[in-house]
Amino acid sequence: MRIDYINALAGSGKTYGIASWAADEVRKGRKIILVQPTALLIGETVLTTFPRQGVPAEVVTVVTAQTTPPGGVIARIIAHMRAADANRGEILVITHAAFVLLSQQYVHGRENWTVVVDEVLDVHAAHQMNLPNTHEILTQHLDIINASNTEYWQVGKRPGSTMLDMIAENSKQDEVYGRFFQAFAGRVLSPDWQVFVQASSYMALKAEIDVPGIKRQLVASAVLRPTIFAGFRRVIIMSACFEESLMYMLWSRMPTIDVEFRDVTSMIKLRYSEHVNGDCLDIYYAIDGSWSKTARGKTVRTLDGDEVELFDGIRAAARGLLGDASRCAYLVNNDVGDDADETAERLPAFSHGLNTYQHLHNAVLLIAINPPPGHFGFLQRFADIEAEDIRSAMYRACVYQAAMRISLRDPECREPRKLVVPDRATAEWLSVMFPGSRVHDLGVFETGNPRKRRADRMYDSSAERQAAYRKRVAYAAPILLDRDLRVRLVNGYQIPNKRTARAVELTESMSETPNLLLTTIDHGFHGSFHPADVTVAAPISHFADSFDDLVSIFRESSEERHAAKGDCLLWGPAHFVDRVGGRARAYNNIAYCRHVVLDNDGGDLTPEQFAMLFPGLRMVLYSTWSSSRDLLKWRALIPTDHLVDIDGYKLLTGHIIARLNDHGWYAAREFERDPDLARTASGTHGFDVSKLNPSNILYLPSRGAHPEDAFFIDMTGGSRAPIPVFEWMREIAVPPEPPALPPPPPPRMANPKASAKLQALQTALLGRDEIRLREGRDRRVDAALERWRTGGDLPGRRDEGWWRLACDLSLAGVDEAEYRATMRAAADASTGDRGALKAKVTRMWARARK
Repeated sequence: MRIDYINALAGSGKTYGIASWAADEVRKGRKIILVQPTALLIGETVLTTFPRQGVPAEVVTVVTAQTTPPGGVIARIIAHMRAADANRGEILVITHAAFVLLSQQYVHGRENWTVVVDEVLDVHAAHQMNLPNTHEILTQHLDIINASNTEYWQVGKRPGSTMLDMIAENSKQDEVYGRFFQAFAGRVLSPDWQVFVQASSYMALKAEIDVPGIKRQLVASAVLRPTIFAGFRRVIIMSACFEESLMYMLWSRMPTIDVEFRDVTSMIKLRYSEHVNGDCLDIYYAIDGSWSKTARGKTVRTLDGDEVELFDGIRAAARGLLGDASRCAYLVNNDVGDDADETAERLPAFSHGLNTYQHLHNAVLLIAINPPPGHFGFLQRFADIEAEDIRSAMYRACVYQAAMRISLRDPECREPRKLVVPDRATAEWLSVMFPGSRVHDLGVFETGNPRKRRADRMYDSSAERQAAYRKRVAYAAPILLDRDLRVRLVNGYQIPNKRTARAVELTESMSETPNLLLTTIDHGFHGSFHPADVTVAAPISHFADSFDDLVSIFRESSEERHAAKGDCLLWGPAHFVDRVGGRARAYNNIAYCRHVVLDNDGGDLTPEQFAMLFPGLRMVLYSTWSSSRDLLKWRALIPTDHLVDIDGYKLLTGHIIARLNDHGWYAAREFERDPDLARTASGTHGFDVSKLNPSNILYLPSRGAHPEDAFFIDMTGGSRAPIPVFEWMREIAVPPEPPALPPPPPPRMANPKASAKLQALQTALLGRDEIRLREGRDRRVDAALERWRTGGDLPGRRDEGWWRLACDLSLAGVDEAEYRATMRAAADASTGDRGALKAKVTRMWARARK
């Protein structure tokens, strides 16, 4: 789908320009739907803008709640579109809300209409409801459509149910439905919305289980899809800072959405392309921390020693700054009473496009707009949107639009102007929008009041933001591809033709490759059983029945009593190959792995909490030998739906730990390194982070040293399933690109203007520096060669070691000629296939330098 957009500053005349364009289109017999945010703005457009731009009143039809009997807006719009003369040009003007509803009810005849959206639509919505006793009104009629994501599940209507339809229609105007459930039900039913629930809270709610740290809430995020525009002749969206909007960022980044955006700003004539009156503007802020509804109610101490609520303190300081005689615009949330100074004129919360406040020169803008924490996290992790970009798109863009209602809108006005905003980050963001403006601290509060963090503007322009995003995507693409290919290789799956060359390169560096040649790929593999005495070269049993059969063995073992822990069998997730001289349990003898096992040595996290944090995963939780009621020690066995490689196994276990960190659970040593974590953390998770690799061999469960405290829990059924390996490999975050290492400074020449003695001294010192650089490089080269000779040039490790040598030489700072000579010499001295090693030298140079 292609969407055109006009990206221009507020007050630059977008609506005037599009009105003039629309008048020409109407004369050509074309039909336009102009979609504006509010009925108030529609009134101003129709009564003022259209007449000035020569739009005949007889071609304009306005359908809003003000022009239509209650409940009949959408019906009247549909009736008008159906009865419209296909050969007659006209303009239909409706609100954002009406258009969203219209798109769900009217799909025929769209091809005759061009849609022009004035200001971006709200393409996301958050729903957070505490429903401990009434959740079944909704949850009974919901199905999980997609549970592959660790944290967010897509939900839809349960087949055959009609309850959501009744709630969404709400024909009897039930106040409970209308206030709490109707919007959520409507979005679940709509084909244009995707609705996701926070998995852990949703399952705790449905199961009616109280788990510490997990709220029994319906926490949902909804995303409007661009299918809302499907079928229309053309779609044009006008907005200030469009490329910084959530519509643009969500629709251009979410993997399930395919949109081509095209900048058509040049199609209309604008008043200006930058704000030229910034030198007349002073911007004042009160705090360094983030602004929110919670922050505004905090009690703070002023420099005069008075204790006041933060909001009241800022408002009083603004009144003192501006003076009682100076009228100003005033923007606050709707829940704030209308008790401002009588000299302030209150702006509507959505004031985009309004021209009726230009007589004012000052504004106090204290609105707080932040998504709920669950929705905030959803926007970050689902669409790769930075936290500050979310705040800018939702909060700062609203403040900017409000600021542009006053005389700042007039580029010819040279009156001094003042803006008061709550936080420093917003003040500095606005100062970039108005070049030449000045930022000041109001100087109201004592040091130590809400000044915890300065949220710097991350990017100076939308182009810079998109460039950074494209760079992240380009950097991540080959890493995600390698993850996918490695899993395909250990599963023996077909490699797409265009990926064959890269797959061949990977096989040369994977330690699993030679081991795969010594065994067969068994998709029925479910781990390996080992004798209790691991020092004995005894056979290893590769288990190949089913995961349920494996669980049966574990369950049966959990009922056994032993005199010592060492009497139990051992199990591990790795498939070890048969080496000469007996089976070896060495790390480099692993061909592939299946399933994940985590060892918990005792922390604050309970097995029940862990299971609820991952409600989509089948898992077995059992006590270890030394576990007791006073100190729980336990393990989690989690199946995977495919075989995985060694690095893939580490990614899966690391992802689980990362999700625990997101919920406030950390390793004990992390609290030691950062004591401040304790203020907001949930506690220690207790997992042994040294055992997150597949070489672990762990004892089977038993009654243990404290039989009365032993437990064995099989979490199965419902939405619980094995880890979807391929989906997780795409979901797991790619680490940020490391900064490039600066090259060693080149030797400098002696100052030719210095005396002969000084030049001689400088030459001697520079020569000594050059020798030191060369000696340091030589030491690094020698260390790299020694690592190759002692650990890399060995059967089964040669490919990986050869690649490591190339990287080490690059990091040592050698040039290409020295690299080639050193690698060829190392190949000549190798005990392996010298020709094969030399054949890789050329193509490895470019990769190693990256």
